Amino acid sequence: MSEALGRVARVRLADVAPGTLKRSPAYHLARLARIARAAATLVAQGLGPDRRLYLCIAGGAGVYYDLVLAALARLLRYRIFIHHHSFTYVNRRDRRTALLFRLCGTGAVHICLCQTMAQRLRARYPRIDRCEILSNAALLPAPEPGELPPRGDGSVTLGHLGNLTLAKGLDTVVALFHRLRAEGLPVRLSLAGPAAGEAESRLIDGLRRDFPGAVAVHGPLYGAEKDAFFRDLDVFLFPSRYPNEAQPLVLFEAMAAGVPVIATGRGCIGDDVTGGAGLVSDEAAFLDSAAALIRHWYEDRASLRAAGRAARERVRALREAARCDLDHIVGLIAGINVLEAGACQNGYADAGPRRHAKSLGAHAGHG
Repeated sequence: MSEALGRVARVRLADVAPGTLKRSPAYHLARLARIARAAATLVAQGLGPDRRLYLCIAGGAGVYYDLVLAALARLLRYRIFIHHHSFTYVNRRDRRTALLFRLCGTGAVHICLCQTMAQRLRARYPRIDRCEILSNAALLPAPEPGELPPRGDGSVTLGHLGNLTLAKGLDTVVALFHRLRAEGLPVRLSLAGPAAGEAESRLIDGLRRDFPGAVAVHGPLYGAEKDAFFRDLDVFLFPSRYPNEAQPLVLFEAMAAGVPVIATGRGCIGDDVTGGAGLVSDEAAFLDSAAALIRHWYEDRASLRAAGRAARERVRALREAARCDLDHIVGLIAGINVLEAGACQNGYADAGPRRHAKSLGAHAGHG
């Protein structure tokens, strides 16, 4: 976001991320020092016209640091924009977060990842008056044009990529693979990412032992290696049980590669995997629903290819809409009408020279 804003406005960036997840006295001292610098930036810019604060807020105890910045910004009469990336305080009301929203006032603009997040946020915190939507799909490159290449040799290759944890559904992926093999389907499984612990490592070792030649296990993949991983898949599995799942980019990446997705409906997933791009299942019914759909796709390869095309078209539409939303929100924060410059079609880089933008007070972010 700071890069997008920097194209149309003068931005003062205050990075208040802790730099580490390890809690210690040094952690809190470093965090306080960064908050102090951000507060000083707010005060220094607070005498100028049209003061605006864009704040990526933390979940959990980190909200206490956000409270300091929000209170100061409200005192200095900044217009406040809050960007939400976590469902931690969306799924369950949090008193600290409620206090933060009261400090920000009803004039604050809340930027959410999807309509589901916005609806739940308003339900938990009735003081919120205005929500804007900005999907993570705005971060994606444009999907490759043209027809999808033919895949496979008659088998069905299932894939799962990310942190290989029980919370993200590794055990469910393994159980589904066992079930399909027991039913006689020629399925393969490709895993990519680090195993989180001993339980996960045991599951993976068992797969390697029981299904040599049918299971491929990779470490973390990036760039061209990740692209190649998706090209080899027929179906991407994401049966996450992680309570605070938000909007995983990996689903968009799979869909952009023409791979249909079967996932649980955590966070924004139910908003995103629609239009024939796969299946969003209830967690309790995931094994039955996924097994039935994969069998159908195995028996009807044309329907599998149609789902792959639908997945790619869905992510293309999501990306185009999100790029327009990004232009709109950049304009809101910067205090200009970016869309008048045709940025919805051509990207915010074409929104005109910086001299047309009003000054932006401060940008405090996590990460």
